[in-house]
Amino acid sequence: YVLELLHRDITYDWTLDSIAESIGISRASLASKFKDALGITVLDYLSRLRIDRGKKLLEEKYYTLEEVARKVGYSNAFSFSKAYK
Repeated sequence: YVLELLHRDITYDWTLDSIAESIGISRASLASKFKDALGITVLDYLSRLRIDRGKKLLEEKYYTLEEVARKVGYSNAFSFSKAYK
């Protein structure tokens, strides 16, 4: 359910606490179970998801860098570019 939540609302300002609250488990339990299952942290997964989605949007050459940044959950193009590197 966590993956569905993140994929469905990629632009939301997710924190470990807000994700845990949304699915009704403790922060520690979420962190542990997620890392055991996928080998990375929840927030690392979210960052990768946003970057991957951003790359796809940039390849379309329809959106500006600023638009892509906002569509994948970054506040501005600088933040997206920094995470992208």
